[in-house]
Amino acid sequence: MAGGIEAKDRSGIGSVVRYKVRYRDAAGKSHSETKRRLVDAERRKAEIELDVGNGSWRDPRRGEIRPEKWAAEWIQTRHDLRLTTRTRLEITLKVQVLPRFGTTPLVRITNAAVRSWVAEMLAAGLSPSTIRKAVFALRQCLDAAIADNRMATHPAISVPLPSEPLKLPRFLSQSEVERLVGAMPDQYKAMVLVGAYAGLRWGEAVQSTGLEAGRRPCWDPQHHLPRLAAQLRGNPGRGWL
Repeated sequence: MAGGIEAKDRSGIGSVVRYKVRYRDAAGKSHSETKRRLVDAERRKAEIELDVGNGSWRDPRRGEIRPEKWAAEWIQTRHDLRLTTRTRLEITLKVQVLPRFGTTPLVRITNAAVRSWVAEMLAAGLSPSTIRKAVFALRQCLDAAIADNRMATHPAISVPLPSEPLKLPRFLSQSEVERLVGAMPDQYKAMVLVGAYAGLRWGEAVQSTGLEAGRRPCWDPQHHLPRLAAQLRGNPGRGWL
């Protein structure tokens, strides 16, 4: 690293002095940082020399980009997401994340600020699910910023999140199944019974009850029961046969 420390007189009369640290990165590009005290300038120069030498140096100016601009660039690269997933992510960023952090430079987002944001959303009555999705969206956005060497640390990790209430599964009682079967057209009654009592996945139930695409729904016990039994025997622990 070629460079050094240069004293600058800001007042013109020698009363206000600043110290500029000049250096070059691994690619040979010139950079500079200004410190008020000589001891701070010397310490910073030593840090930069070490970082440039071991390859961990990061241009601090890259982290000055605002999340509103960075998120717009980043979301365009999420080709791995399905359209519906990407749309939900964009909405979460627009509604929850960017109103809070959109104009704050990436490197100035702190863990304390993220914690406060979570507390604010809780106080505003947002559901735990909505809050968790908002924090996860921010984390993904900052993950990409770190990978792009714009940030050194991740402010959105180690942030306590509200727990989502456990949703107990809802099962129909025998009388409810019987009422449902009674309300169904004849060709779909077998489907309801198989779905309620056999524990099959949708595709298996369709095949077992003769509801494959392009075929007229019908239930033939001599044809379908052996197929149903064979499927259940091939999946120990499922169903009732």
